[in-house]
Amino acid sequence: MEIRRSCRRGRLTDTKNRKRRRVDMTPHLAETLKAWETKQKQQALKLGKPFLNTGFVFASRRGEIMRRIALENALSRCLSAAKLRHIRIHDLRHSYATIRLLKGHNIGDVSYQLGHSSISMTYDVYGHWIPGHFKSEVDELDLMRSNAPQAHPETQAV
Repeated sequence: MEIRRSCRRGRLTDTKNRKRRRVDMTPHLAETLKAWETKQKQQALKLGKPFLNTGFVFASRRGEIMRRIALENALSRCLSAAKLRHIRIHDLRHSYATIRLLKGHNIGDVSYQLGHSSISMTYDVYGHWIPGHFKSEVDELDLMRSNAPQAHPETQAV
């Protein structure tokens, strides 16, 4: 999927960094979105209205961008039905980044997928979620120890 535009306050604008980017999605998500589009087409047909393919995943029945409050309400209903605690839509973005970093995924790719202007921005916000930060580098010090002399050469008895 390609991100070309952003929606802020119900208006389409350029992305914050004014760059287009391709984002990856799982096969399951791709199937789910295709099924959603099919359902939307069937619903329009059932109502005797043309299906307006605006390219938006979440659009009003008239094909317009859904306002944030409508999206938040829809998410809230879904979470209630699933008996999950309430979260905001933006929390899903944080969950995505956190889960990927906890799994050890490349911070550069996570940064790109989020549309951050730099890896340092991603690191500043999510760096504390990187497991052990640089523990593997610290652990390498023990490997060096096995190859090193047991005492400093100047302190060894002659």
